[in-house]
Amino acid sequence: MGWDGPILAEKPLFMRAVNPVDFSALKLVTAFNLRFHPLVQQLLERCAGHRLFSAEFHVGQYLPTWRPDQDYRTGYSASRERGGGVLRDLSHEIDLAQLFCGPFMQIAALGGHFSDLEIDADDVFHLLARTEQCPVVSVQMNYLDRVPRRTLCLNGEGFTAVLDFPNGLLDVNGVTVAAKPERDHTYRGQMRAFLDGDFARLCSLREALQVDRVVGAAEAAVRNACWIDLPPDVLPDC
Repeated sequence: MGWDGPILAEKPLFMRAVNPVDFSALKLVTAFNLRFHPLVQQLLERCAGHRLFSAEFHVGQYLPTWRPDQDYRTGYSASRERGGGVLRDLSHEIDLAQLFCGPFMQIAALGGHFSDLEIDADDVFHLLARTEQCPVVSVQMNYLDRVPRRTLCLNGEGFTAVLDFPNGLLDVNGVTVAAKPERDHTYRGQMRAFLDGDFARLCSLREALQVDRVVGAAEAAVRNACWIDLPPDVLPDC
């Protein structure tokens, strides 16, 4: 198309992880907007320089309530061919897990379509992973929680932190701070960073490709009922 400027792409970047390719000519970042939640930014500052011992990420909402004006069976979320399924749809949690804990080095998973939802995509996934910075990382995602839930819990050197997104609460060692921004706050922050050229705050191309690798590895772990190694030297420099 002749465009050689920066690109902000929707997540996930690819339906399937791509083979190593030279993307160095592209200034491409990916729209993982939860990075711009004020409580995520506070927690990142709190964690800086501290070891993590365990991390849990949970996200779930009953799919028919996501878009109440639309039949859930006709939306992209219900169709694997159109990029749906909870593993891709809610890959924000994979991005957050790697933002706090570092790239996944090894992963096991359980997941698939288990409920009575009329969809042809996965509705539950549970990942268990290890990273260099955190020995135990758990990511649970589903289309089933009748009470919407999005939380993370970190146990680290000298602290336990629990972030409750729906209620806008961050508790660190029993001290709670509140921040419940407007619904579009994270999107506006993301777009502002993009337009200002503040790319360090955005999900880089390399990080987005790593999310895609985790998605593919999770599916392989389910198919083969085994742990999958994710060597760090597979991704290109980009």
